[in-house]
Formats: sequence, structure tokens, C-alpha cells
Amino acid sequence: MTTGERIRKFRKASGFSMEQLATIVKTSKQTIHRYENGTITNIPAEKIEAIAAALGTVPSVLLGWNEDARSEFPVFDTKGLTLSDSMLSLPASDMCVIAPDDSMAGDRILESDILLISKATRVESSDIALVAVGGKSLLRRVFFNGDSVVLHASSPKHEPLIYSAKDVEIIGKAVALISKSI
Repeated sequence: MTTGERIRKFRKASGFSMEQLATIVKTSKQTIHRYENGTITNIPAEKIEAIAAALGTVPSVLLGWNEDARSEFPVFDTKGLTLSDSMLSLPASDMCVIAPDDSMAGDRILESDILLISKATRVESSDIALVAVGGKSLLRRVFFNGDSVVLHASSPKHEPLIYSAKDVEIIGKAVALISKSI
């Protein structure tokens, strides 16, 4: 995957149009288009840094130097955000992620919904958590069974995944959902 393809992947997962991303990083929609299509391959360092920050990742992931599984989901720091009055009742969180698919549809978490995540290395059995396993990040219900961990998607389209506990990294617990469907 090229740098441009990674920029496009993160931009789409974040829900930004090319124009919105261009406004945030102080460039033109055409320049973002050229980055994504590979017409411009020598992207200035300050633009890569600005794009990565806007898309909730780090420059090394966009450049393909670091395939950090935790960076597969767009992750946004929630500290210092200004909340509207309707959001004041949301629980404290450390980051938010955008659901990449409908694997958790049975729990009313649909593609592009935003989940607030509280960083944690441990969760209770049956909690919905952001986990890293086998080089991928997943949102799943986590069940502990001795030395095994079962990652359960609430959509019948997805089979439960069973791993050794040492192969699963808990990144955080889902504490709130901001859904477009509600």
C-alpha cells in the first residue's frame, strides 16, 4: 500500500471529504487528490505530520514505516475537547474510534459510529473492547476462558475468534457510543 492509499484509507475511515482534510491541513483539495493518487509522492514532512494529526494517526503509519495495529482505527484524543450541553453526560474517555464495519451491529454499533474508549489493559468478561491481535485492531466483546480469549462480534456474519490470552492486547474499554442511527 502506498502513502497515498494509506492517506485515502484513513481519510475515508475518518469521514472527511478531500476538501475537509485540505482545509484542516491548509492545502487544496487538488493537492490532497494528488497525494492520494500518487501524482505527488514527495509529500513535505510538515504536510504528512498535519495529515496524520488530522486523521488520528502518526506519520510513520502513513508512510508505511510502522504498521502499528492500534493505528488501524482512526483514534482521536478526547482530552481538551469542548463538549456541547447535550454531550456533558458522556463518560470520561481517553480516545475515540470510528467503527470500521457492522461487526458489532447486534450491540447497535454500526459502521462509522463513534465509540469513546477508556484506555485499559484489562477489561471484564463480556465488555466491549478495542483489542489488537495478529496485527489488526478489532472492536469485540471479550470473554475470558482460562488461558484463552474469545472475541465475539455481535453480528451473525462474523464467527467468534479464539486466541491465546498472550496473543491479545487490550487497548481499552468502550464506554460510550455516539451513533448516527439514534
